[in-house]
Amino acid sequence: MFMYIVVLSFLLLSLLLYALLGGADFGAGVIQLLSTTPKAEKVIGRAIGPIWEANHMWLVIAVVISFMGFPAIFKVVSTALHIPVFILLLGIIFRGTAYAFKHYDAIKDEKSQLMYHRVFVWGSLVSTLFIGITFGAMSLGKIDPNATDFYTGYIAPWFNFFSISVGFLTTALFAFLAAVYLIGENEDPEVKEFFITKAWKWLLASVAIGVVVFVAAYIDGLPLFNELISSPLSMLAIGFAAGSLPLMFSTIRKGKVVLSRLMAGAQTVLILGAWLLLHYPHAIMLSNGGSLDLYDSRAPDATLAVLGWALLLGSLFILPALGYLYVVFKGHGPEESI
Repeated sequence: MFMYIVVLSFLLLSLLLYALLGGADFGAGVIQLLSTTPKAEKVIGRAIGPIWEANHMWLVIAVVISFMGFPAIFKVVSTALHIPVFILLLGIIFRGTAYAFKHYDAIKDEKSQLMYHRVFVWGSLVSTLFIGITFGAMSLGKIDPNATDFYTGYIAPWFNFFSISVGFLTTALFAFLAAVYLIGENEDPEVKEFFITKAWKWLLASVAIGVVVFVAAYIDGLPLFNELISSPLSMLAIGFAAGSLPLMFSTIRKGKVVLSRLMAGAQTVLILGAWLLLHYPHAIMLSNGGSLDLYDSRAPDATLAVLGWALLLGSLFILPALGYLYVVFKGHGPEESI
């Protein structure tokens, strides 16, 4: 039981950190896709350049933990949801490749730079959208392990109003995180105002799309609102998130870097925490009314023991190294005005 808790804790922590850190990288690309300025684009490039590869470490850890620690869940996701997962991975690959070529290509010309930029920003949108679609599909209850036709088995679980709305909510949240993080990356008043404006607009978009998610759940037969009001802890988390919105708007408007970053991270944690508390211990809802639970779908105790010790010992080396990376590249404060 102890190692199950260790492995599950690392899995949840990895997903959370990937959302808070990697999600902000994706969100920066979404901001560039919809509107940007030359100065803002330079700030974004400097901000995510040293750490964007390191942030994917959390996704790798989450995938490894899922594969080894919860094989039954991994099997269903990689089978029934292999189309959105495949598109997600393609987006991550093309996005990362384009970013690397854009900044390190030996020959930089206008045509190639424009191509790399377009691949990067569209890859960011596709990746973010399909992260949300995948998790939305896991919660909706349309996955049928015994499906006998292609549409029911591989399309219906994720190609629906609810899953797509969760994808857009994820996109808005990640863009909001990115904008808040980027406020303190430069002292140029014009650039700061640009990201401040983007932050509160994406926050408003997140709230609006959050409402759409509940409407989509109702349309697709998921009693999400009833589940929410029947879960006191989820209601408390959502209540804190909603109650802090006025203060969130105020800190963003005033450009308070540290407080706005902390509050943006807390907002994300509260939303993800409410989602987790709403479904735990269920990881995947099935079309027959059943579910795959985390505890019941765990690997044998011997496997969990090996995996748990590997995570505990590995964290002693990985976490200090990662912290040092952030200190070296991000601990110097905002860049000078450009």
